[in-house]
Amino acid sequence: MAVRRIRIDRRLLKPWILPRDVDSNKGDFGHVLAAAGSRGMMGAARLCALGALRSGAGLVTMAVPESEYGTAVPWEVMTLPLLSTDGVFSARAVQGVLDFVRARRVSAVALGPGLSTKPGAARFALTLLESLT
Repeated sequence: MAVRRIRIDRRLLKPWILPRDVDSNKGDFGHVLAAAGSRGMMGAARLCALGALRSGAGLVTMAVPESEYGTAVPWEVMTLPLLSTDGVFSARAVQGVLDFVRARRVSAVALGPGLSTKPGAARFALTLLESLT
């Protein structure tokens, strides 16, 4: 089977990018909360946050384990340090995410990049998913 190559350039993407009003501000383009990262895997969280910015989100906040706060956080995003145990989110950190989502009118939550394979991270992710749906 032959692979078809498509060149992605401005002509291909332009119809998908809507013009922004001159009097708009970053608050008009959504707020993404990236609940991501753990000890040794903050690069994944950083890439997630930068991807959200590059895709057009007006505001991006990285929810990070408090023990990893300040590690590999891009200056373009806001941070939300949450309870952690041994470098990963604590299951008790879910309430911090939920409170933030409600208070800040978050449009989307990105969950997963660099969360770790430790049991605490899995409990955090499952509890958060159940609470958000």
